[in-house]
Amino acid sequence: MSKIKNSLLSLNNLRKAFGNSLVFEAVKSDLKLEIIHKFEAKNILILSPHPDDDVFGCGGTIALAKESGAKITTLYLTNGHNYQRVEEAKKAAFKIGVDDVFFWKFANGKLEANDETIDMLDDIVRTTKPDIIFTPNFSDPHHDHTETTRLLAQYLADDEMAKFIDCSVWQYEIWQPVYANRLVVIDQKIDLKKEAILLHKSQLKDRHYLEATLGLNQYRAGMYDADTFAEGFFAANKKLFLKQSQIFI
Repeated sequence: MSKIKNSLLSLNNLRKAFGNSLVFEAVKSDLKLEIIHKFEAKNILILSPHPDDDVFGCGGTIALAKESGAKITTLYLTNGHNYQRVEEAKKAAFKIGVDDVFFWKFANGKLEANDETIDMLDDIVRTTKPDIIFTPNFSDPHHDHTETTRLLAQYLADDEMAKFIDCSVWQYEIWQPVYANRLVVIDQKIDLKKEAILLHKSQLKDRHYLEATLGLNQYRAGMYDADTFAEGFFAANKKLFLKQSQIFI
């Protein structure tokens, strides 16, 4: 009974977030809520606008994916010029199981989706060949977060450039909760995620990221009886992600 209730709640939230057209897609596809305890993938690319968003948004899920044997790469799109943040990002990423990291040197608030960054992203995608790409959600109010996902949408919409890539896109949450159709239970990785967050010492001086992030994870799990901690995502195939992007771009 609770599974039916959760599915109905999930579909109603989807309607509120994206309109009736995507609710119809949900009924005939895999957009309904799913609670996941094991996360399996072959190649994962994480688009992290800043050198901490990967750990905050999907650190537990990445740790689970690593356990399944996934090859994981993080691209940090800003602050690649900041030595302290770069070093913190490397330590935290490797702590949760990321295999490789790339850093762009755009300043905070200066990231733009344009021909230059689309070409740069193409290089990364061709190198990593991901079957899953993690990115912030479209409704996130932070410019760099929104621009990161706009960049991905514009890249995937280029039929010639991205014709070789067949991936799903998982939008994670940082500044704004996402409509979640996937909850990944991270109880067994929560201590590892805490350790990784604490490695971002420069950022923890400004905000209570540890408490806020883990509070969100606890809320996600509690509202759907999904153990104690869970990370929420809106996951869709390439076609549905591009359809969603038309609402926001």
